[in-house]
Amino acid sequence: MDLPDNMFGFAIIPKTALRPNQQPYFANVSFALSPLSYTIFYIEQGFSVSEQWIPLGKRFSIWYVVFSISQNSLIESRIGVESANNPGAITWLASQWGYGKTEYLSGVFFDFEQNTRPVYFIANYASNVVYVDFVVFGVVEAII
Repeated sequence: MDLPDNMFGFAIIPKTALRPNQQPYFANVSFALSPLSYTIFYIEQGFSVSEQWIPLGKRFSIWYVVFSISQNSLIESRIGVESANNPGAITWLASQWGYGKTEYLSGVFFDFEQNTRPVYFIANYASNVVYVDFVVFGVVEAII
């Protein structure tokens, strides 16, 4: 593609295979969210079904997250990080507003180090109960 001076283009090249030191990570959570309320949540124990924190010697990268609700009304979603050294203190890395759905694609802001875990937030601005469906896909990588 030929672009005028002072302009650039880019291409997104999907990763098609995992390296030997990587394993896929997938989680899905569904729940009801009261009117005009919010919730902060984790996956099961914290990081996963069986682990509170990202294990020593590992790193976690989010490749895709979607928050969707049962109707086309306003929501706010966030992705944050919490450290085992300072539990309860959340640093928000990204925030989006949307009607019925918000999506996050991979990026450098979504790399989590050992002894941390991702934290998720959703706010319902509708005056009735909505049903949330949350999906996260990523990769857990052994640090070599």
